[in-house]
Amino acid sequence: MSDLVSKLTKEQTTLLNECKRGIETSKLSLWQLKAELNSLETQLNRQDAKLREAESNYGICIATQRKSMKDLQSQADQFQQFHAKAMLDIQTPWPMLHDLGIAVCIMLGYSDPSWALMRVFLM
Repeated sequence: MSDLVSKLTKEQTTLLNECKRGIETSKLSLWQLKAELNSLETQLNRQDAKLREAESNYGICIATQRKSMKDLQSQADQFQQFHAKAMLDIQTPWPMLHDLGIAVCIMLGYSDPSWALMRVFLM
């Protein structure tokens, strides 16, 4: 009977040792997974910060571009108004402008294209 008890105790000790090794192996795997998770979280935070910075820079670029476009449009409008007014104030049109005006007046059906008519049309 004592041999049987001794044999059972040995088996229990062996099983217990195997369970302990399995638990230790699982703990090591768990620690490795936690370390990998922390590393991935750190990488994710870095990428998120870079993305926020890029979004901020993009917003600044878009705002700058919109302001530049408004400024350019304003300058173009002022330029056109100035030149249109200057063109209409002259008494005799430039030859090219006169020829173009005649062509437009004829296309619109005016029978007698004159500079006065062209000026009215251009206003």
